Amino acid sequence: MAAVSAFDRLMATSLPSAAPKHRPKLDELRSDTTLTHLAKRLSLAPSKGARHRFDVAPGNDYITIAPGIYHFPKALTADAQESLVWQCDNDVMQWSDTEPKYPAKLQPVSTLGFTSMYAVGAGRRWSYGSDTKRLHDTGDCAALPASFAKAYATMINACPFFFPESLECTMAYVNYYPREWGKLGWHSDRDASRKSTVRGDPVVSFSVGDTANFDFAIPRALDEAKLGLSNGLTCLNQPVTRTVRVRLKSGDALVFGGPARQVRHRVASIDARTSTAPMVAGRLNVTLRSWG
Repeated sequence: MAAVSAFDRLMATSLPSAAPKHRPKLDELRSDTTLTHLAKRLSLAPSKGARHRFDVAPGNDYITIAPGIYHFPKALTADAQESLVWQCDNDVMQWSDTEPKYPAKLQPVSTLGFTSMYAVGAGRRWSYGSDTKRLHDTGDCAALPASFAKAYATMINACPFFFPESLECTMAYVNYYPREWGKLGWHSDRDASRKSTVRGDPVVSFSVGDTANFDFAIPRALDEAKLGLSNGLTCLNQPVTRTVRVRLKSGDALVFGGPARQVRHRVASIDARTSTAPMVAGRLNVTLRSWG
């Protein structure tokens, strides 16, 4: 019998309309008909070769949010979105050094005491909080898919700010936000080496599924930053002068790096049932980065 991934189980099981008061185990998530279920992998009927292809075509239609922050609407075609979901389910969520494959563990993340999203890593183990020892560990997780590394290079090369072509993507986080109550509080991404962070190596983010209301807290230091002259710590511990909301729709990409590498941000909410990708109920988010 084929292994069923934790991602399958989570996405194919409807979630309660309100956030639970505890971190639910996957087995506790009740079946319900209030949410659209994730289509079964084998019945998606993708276009020829879509499961083996994750092509990114960002084009030149980007929006500059602030120095070092760029929004690329419709960077992923429908086929690319489908392929990304398939790769997360098969290459990241199911892996093992032995046969048969065993599902990777989606880790719950809480916001204000409530489970608000789930995450798992590839390339390096995903770690929530200050557990840097786990983050350094390249074992006990799936290898980074080659297509993810290629997509990372494509996106940073499409940015108007020059990022070194020698940068290599070495880790990915696969995040799932339930459509009724998914969110993530204010934070800055401190999950790379200090060398990488100071250098401002960018984070690349892809969204599939329901629209996310994504907020940036912009300090004056970032608005006044000189690209190429400011390092990745420009935003660290700086007072915020304005906030910007970006609506990330299915297929959109987001890149932030350079002086914006430590900018604070959050997922404020998910707009339920706005997905144009029928294989995802809620929001699937894949973030790519260089460990350095």
